[in-house]
Amino acid sequence: MDIRIYGRKSSNREYLNKYLKGVLQVAGIEDRISVVEDVEKYISMGLTSIPSVRIDNEITLSFTNSIPMKRFARKVAKAILKKHKYGTLNKIMIPTDFSSSSKEALYYAKMLCEQNNTVFELVHVFRPHLHEEDFKTFESGYSSEKLDRLSSRYKKLLLDDLKSDFWIDTTQLTGFAGPSLIGHIESSKPTVVIMGTKGENESKKWFGSVSLQVALQASRPVLLVPPGGGMDLPKRILISVGDEAKWDDGFEFLIRMAKRCDAEIHLAYMGNNKVPMLDYDLKKLWSRHYPKDKISTLFLTGNENSSQLLAFAKKHQYGLIVSQRRKDNWLHRMTSENVNKSLAIKTVMPILII
Repeated sequence: MDIRIYGRKSSNREYLNKYLKGVLQVAGIEDRISVVEDVEKYISMGLTSIPSVRIDNEITLSFTNSIPMKRFARKVAKAILKKHKYGTLNKIMIPTDFSSSSKEALYYAKMLCEQNNTVFELVHVFRPHLHEEDFKTFESGYSSEKLDRLSSRYKKLLLDDLKSDFWIDTTQLTGFAGPSLIGHIESSKPTVVIMGTKGENESKKWFGSVSLQVALQASRPVLLVPPGGGMDLPKRILISVGDEAKWDDGFEFLIRMAKRCDAEIHLAYMGNNKVPMLDYDLKKLWSRHYPKDKISTLFLTGNENSSQLLAFAKKHQYGLIVSQRRKDNWLHRMTSENVNKSLAIKTVMPILII
């Protein structure tokens, strides 16, 4: 990416240059910022004010005295980050239908905010319908004006009490909600997707089933927040594991989340027979990524099922249940999908499906 700052040396230009370099460093994006002081060059380009920024010879942004330099610098930084899909920043995607359930997911995401290395993406889907008279499709749902107002309100909810730099992006998709969201997740690859359950649209109660569809089919971690279940961050996390000590890429987010909450991690294996050495293997594997004194293992007798796991979690006051989409073979895949589906429907506490 080629980033050029046009303008003579000034406090504004120096601030802009320093700010952009800092943002790129945090986002893990290669610093390719150059400064152009030749007056003839930026006059020939038609630039009417300085400093101005040119990004890949495509986007030109110019500073004016009508806005503070800090706001202009953030505007430029966001344009750069969007072109790079926000680099290595933690990307928290929040699909929303602007219902009370979606707000709960928003508040939970807000609590997880890791300040200046986090970007929130609010995603709303228009659902297409067939016109009864001429059989033409049209976009129903919210008008663009109302959607902008609702998005602004959600941004304000995120901004409250958050004093450090972080980023908010909005995306509008058209199509059927489940497939549209899953396709967007595959292309944008967020760190985690956070959704409320049992949400309802103003015109139709369909969003709750969408959260289940996304949780089961998306390839990225999906955190479901049930009504009333996202008031506090977890201090104790129950993780359902298989009969082998395996590491999943989705656990990276879980580890960051656990460290932020300073939570205990309890690894639970369910089965009829305890697997020899599994306790040792699990502790050895997880202690590479998390403090050993905060990790413990549990063996729950019985077949792998959601009711037993939920009852245990509720009895011992866990704040989060973690389950995996197991794809070892068709039997594991079918079993884990049934368990995850049941967990997502019945849970009264947040559940993270990896």
